[in-house]
Amino acid sequence: MKLIIPVAGKGTRMRPFTHTRPKPLLPVAGKPMIDHIMDALLPLRPSGAVFVTGHLKDQFEEHMRARYGKALPLSFVEQERPRGTAQAIALAQEAFDEDVLIVFSDTIFDVDLSIIRKCEDDGIFWAMEVEDPRRFGVMVTDEDGYLARIVEKPREFVSNLANIGLYYIRNTKLLKEGLDVALERLARTDKEIYHVDAFTYMLAHGARIRVEKARGWYDCGTMEETLKTNEVLLSRSAPQYKAAKGVTIVPPVAIDPSARIEDSTIGPYVSIGEGVTVAGSTVSGSIIDAHSTVRGSRLKDSILGQHVELHGKDGAFFLGDHSRIG
Repeated sequence: MKLIIPVAGKGTRMRPFTHTRPKPLLPVAGKPMIDHIMDALLPLRPSGAVFVTGHLKDQFEEHMRARYGKALPLSFVEQERPRGTAQAIALAQEAFDEDVLIVFSDTIFDVDLSIIRKCEDDGIFWAMEVEDPRRFGVMVTDEDGYLARIVEKPREFVSNLANIGLYYIRNTKLLKEGLDVALERLARTDKEIYHVDAFTYMLAHGARIRVEKARGWYDCGTMEETLKTNEVLLSRSAPQYKAAKGVTIVPPVAIDPSARIEDSTIGPYVSIGEGVTVAGSTVSGSIIDAHSTVRGSRLKDSILGQHVELHGKDGAFFLGDHSRIG
C-alpha cells in the first residue's frame, strides 16, 4: 500500500502563519501537524508516500526528507496550478500500481487503521459522527454500512457522518477511471474538480466501499480550531515535566527540552517549541513556536510563530513569524 497526501493548499485561514510556512508544518501539541499524521500511518508499513505539493514546497520537502526519508520512499509532485482535489490526486497516479490510502493533511484523526489488512471490499472511508452535519460533507450509507453517496453541506438531514478526508482504496483501477472522467470535465471548464466526483463515479460503477466511524477527528483549519486540537491532543498524550526552581507547570503541556523557562507558570494546554524563552510570565492554552521570547506577560489562548518577541503584554495574540510587541 502507498500513501497519497495532498499538501498543496495555501492555508489562507491560518494566515499570517502560512505566509512563511506551509500549513502542514505548523505546530500543534509539540510537533508539526503532518508529523501527527505520518506517525499514525507508519505502523501500517506503507511501501511509499506521494505528496502533492504547492505552496512553499521546498520547506515541506526538506522537512519530510529529514524526518521520514529513512522510514520509507518519498515522492513529491507539484500541483502548479491548483484546480481541485481530483486534479491533486490524479497527479499522484504513480502510486496506483498498489492499493492507496489518501489522507488530507489539515485534520488529525484517531481511527483503527488495522482493518485495512482484512479489507476485501473496494475500499474503506472513515467518517465522524457530528451534531450539525450541515457544516460538512456527509456520507450516506445503506443498511449494510456501505457508502451510498456523499452529500456536501446538506440543508436537510441525510446523515450525521461527516467526511473526514481519509480514504483507503483497494480498487485503484476504478479510482483512476473516475479521476480520468473528472479530468476530462476539467479540460472543458474553468471550475475546480473535486475528488468526491471520482468517488461518485466509482459508486455508479459498482464499487463497494465500507464506511467506518472514527474515534476522533481534530481540525487544524483555523487558529481557534488549532488551539482546541492542541488541547485535546495534549490531554491524550502529553509527557510529564519536572519543574525547575521558580517555575510552576500545570499539565498537560509539551515543552521542547531546549526551551528556557524562568520564574513562570506554564499550562494547562501549552506547547512550547525549540529554543523558546519564557521569563516572568504566565502562559495558558497557547502554542509558542521555535525561538520566540515571552517576557513579563500573561498569555492565554494564543499562537505565536517563530522568532516572535512579546514583552510586557497581557491577553490573547495571533502573531506571525518575526513579530515584535513591547
